[in-house]
Amino acid sequence: MFQTRMYLWGLVLLWPLFSSAKQLIEIKVGGYDFPPYVTHDVSSNRSSGVTLDIIRALNHLQDDYSFRFVSTSRHHRHAAFSRQRFELILFENLQWGWQKFNVQQSLALVLDRNLLLTQQDHDYQQKGLFLPEHQYSVVLFDELHQREHLSDEGFAVRTCSHVMNCVKLVLKGRVDFAMVNESYYLPLTRQRPSILESLKQVENFSPVYSLHALVHKDSRLSVEQLNVFFEQLSLSGHLQQILNKYQLALAN
Repeated sequence: MFQTRMYLWGLVLLWPLFSSAKQLIEIKVGGYDFPPYVTHDVSSNRSSGVTLDIIRALNHLQDDYSFRFVSTSRHHRHAAFSRQRFELILFENLQWGWQKFNVQQSLALVLDRNLLLTQQDHDYQQKGLFLPEHQYSVVLFDELHQREHLSDEGFAVRTCSHVMNCVKLVLKGRVDFAMVNESYYLPLTRQRPSILESLKQVENFSPVYSLHALVHKDSRLSVEQLNVFFEQLSLSGHLQQILNKYQLALAN
């Protein structure tokens, strides 16, 4: 009985410490299979990539917010955002269908570019590449932002579910061209040098785009605070270290 009373008194004395423990604000971060930013392993149902590394870095940097990854898909990410499945998404651009959403865009994190690939022996007409009479076929990974780089009449456009599938389609000769992000293609050629023997890049075609974080305007994490976190990661060299791992170019 005495021991029970002492235990209860101990809980009473310690309760202020428990009740004053800091509650972290959870921030859900959306991401979809878009290598190297997010790479989803179907066999293990786990995701990895730049986004996950930055989430870990943000959690290690401060003790006010807890950033948690939420998986979505390329086609459904806007709808998932509307349903408040997440309030932050990394490596996006406001122009990729987000203009009507209640979001704010962070400072630029990364510069990437689109490459147009074709078979080595494809004797395409460089000067007339975008003319409608050719009707070249091209496969895109994300039509939402890649379509703007093509003429409306010059290409028969199709899409694929994964960047590697786009590469395979042009390798097999099922399409004339494939548009892929440089950040995925260059590491792929290092892993599989034989691809360079089969494919070539279209000259004078490499539109650059910037990638940012998009955060809901009603989020408890403001875009200004998020920018401070990114600047701290940059000044410490941690952000550059993460990007170097994936051969990405830091936006200045």
